[in-house]
Amino acid sequence: MKHIWSHTCDQHTFAYFESLDGQGNLRAAFAQNARILDVGCGPGNLTGFIAKHYPDLQLSVTGVDCSEKMLDEARKLYPGKTD
Repeated sequence: MKHIWSHTCDQHTFAYFESLDGQGNLRAAFAQNARILDVGCGPGNLTGFIAKHYPDLQLSVTGVDCSEKMLDEARKLYPGKTD
């Protein structure tokens, strides 16, 4: 059941980010070389979206979460982008 919910949640999350991106709202929120703190990052969906869609902005994103399992998931989903 967890995997079904997670996949569904991810689909809705990315659809939401795509809708904001299509309106230019996300890009406008970020300055070149900005540092972003993603509190409650979960599996890193926002961080992953930013890395994929805005590599030219050279953003530095730090994700924090109280769940070690969510941080482990983020590390699996985005190897080499987490520490």
